[in-house]
Amino acid sequence: MREKGSKMTLLSKSCFLLLRNADNKTLGFNFIDTPGHPDFIDDVRIVIDAIEIAIIIIDVVEGLDDQVKDIIELCL
Repeated sequence: MREKGSKMTLLSKSCFLLLRNADNKTLGFNFIDTPGHPDFIDDVRIVIDAIEIAIIIIDVVEGLDDQVKDIIELCL
């Protein structure tokens, strides 16, 4: 409930999705939503160390702030 009030993720949350490709093989995808506050950058760093590929979604209204730049650097 606290997250809804602040409108940001405070804890990492995961979701698993199974999809079939053109060859009818099943592929599994793990999505992890990481905290959106600079005080939780350590949580983001832990998740980045555990994954193979990162997709960063940037809010066009908020723009590219220092935290997003730091996360991009961590991913690279």
